[in-house]
Amino acid sequence: MYPKNLPLDVFDAVCAFLDVSELLSLARATSRLSPFANRYLYRHLSINSPARAIRCLTTLAERPGLALCVRSFSLRLDPTQPILRPFRLVLATAIRHMANIITLDLLLDPLTSCSLKDAVDDETVYDRLTSFVSNYSLDANVARFLRYTPSICDLQLGGYGTSPAINPLPISFLPYLSLFIGSCEAVAVLAPGRPLESVHLHSGSLTDDVFVALSRSTGPVKVFGAFTTSLSPNLLSSLASNLPHIQHLRIMTMFHSSNHYRDEIFYSQAAQILGALPELMTAELAGIHLASLQKKHAAGVRSDWRDKGFHADDSSNLDSYSVDTLDDFSAY
Repeated sequence: MYPKNLPLDVFDAVCAFLDVSELLSLARATSRLSPFANRYLYRHLSINSPARAIRCLTTLAERPGLALCVRSFSLRLDPTQPILRPFRLVLATAIRHMANIITLDLLLDPLTSCSLKDAVDDETVYDRLTSFVSNYSLDANVARFLRYTPSICDLQLGGYGTSPAINPLPISFLPYLSLFIGSCEAVAVLAPGRPLESVHLHSGSLTDDVFVALSRSTGPVKVFGAFTTSLSPNLLSSLASNLPHIQHLRIMTMFHSSNHYRDEIFYSQAAQILGALPELMTAELAGIHLASLQKKHAAGVRSDWRDKGFHADDSSNLDSYSVDTLDDFSAY
């Protein structure tokens, strides 16, 4: 059988095993095979140079058929460099044509968030988009875009805070949101009525109001990480009362006392507070790892928490405070 007589699904299967250079050659060889090659060439796009971004976005904006092939799109440029209006317009058009996109990753000048507003209308719904990662804060443009992404379960935002005009999104939006990385102010808007299970907060003020908002999530928050300017027993008590199902906890802070005795008192209080959380398995507070000794009872299992080798006269433990670990909760 001559190649030109092969069934079309065979050509498509063959393309799945070709690398980029081979797909490019196939796309240029004949118009009959070009659609199959393009389907794989444009499936996963990762762009980190302005020149390539302009070329690729222009192609996707002018050829909606190619944009429909995109499943993952990553555009990461220097966010400190301003972007001109023509680029923002072509970005909005390209995104609007990516109706089948599954993951979207944008690292750009924060002012380009207006492209998200222009990428949606009453006829545009990104049904397949499950992951959205960006350095944008939760401003009015991002909030509008999220109204048209009903399948998102992974949302990671940067920035600090939210736009003052942002109100809690209707419960019908983001009904599957289970993982959130962003600011304390943003999670207070998004948490109520959504099945959050994993939350990491890299900026903003960690207060009782944040934990109250998280307690209104319809899912049990099992993983919680945050960076805060201060850490107190009162804050941990609020966490314990509002997040009773937490399993993994990590709170980092830039501030810690130079008084070893006062630190020992704090960690003793922290161990007592965390002991009230029956499902907690791992905990780290300001660089200090707390150890759990499981005790089985007839009614169930209770975690007996103790600070791991911390003593007032043991200064070596204080070396665990490392700013390097803060990167784990800095999305950008």
